[in-house]
Amino acid sequence: MTSAFILLSFLLFVRAQIDYVTDYKVPAGITVTLSSNYFEDYKSDLMAVFQQMIMKAQVPDKCPEITVGLLDVTLCTKNQELKSIEFFEDLTEIKIDNQGFIKLKMVGKKAVYKMDFSIKSDPEWISDAGTGTIIVQNFTSELKLFPLNVKGKMQFNFSDAHMDVESFNAQFNGQTEIIQSVQLVI
Repeated sequence: MTSAFILLSFLLFVRAQIDYVTDYKVPAGITVTLSSNYFEDYKSDLMAVFQQMIMKAQVPDKCPEITVGLLDVTLCTKNQELKSIEFFEDLTEIKIDNQGFIKLKMVGKKAVYKMDFSIKSDPEWISDAGTGTIIVQNFTSELKLFPLNVKGKMQFNFSDAHMDVESFNAQFNGQTEIIQSVQLVI
């Protein structure tokens, strides 16, 4: 399922029996009407596309420096990748509110995130490198999306991002036992 297909679906399968109706005009003069019913009818397809987009997202490498007492500690994460993500489709909601925003509430079963890490300090008392896995279970992510027209293409910006996490587990495997103490803090 491609995003072009989803956009075509927006244009072809618009419903007139609506909870709330919002009209968007593109420069060519085409009016697209979206309804809450559309999102409910095609929720499976929209979630599949959303899940594919999340899986393709790339996270930049990061190396924040933190001062801990007399030490400046640098913890770098690289090759970060979301390995899997699963949602409860029946608990997920995609609705248009009365202000024209699209409210997206996704309830997740499990997300697995992997990365490479390195940690070092100045003065050089601490040094380690290895891999890490973060598992998040039973989470709810809520976004408020608002559609806009960018050069005749529908795009979405978001606001009010919110996430609740019930279970979070971080496991790091390094060359020394130093990362185990960092893991306790996380």
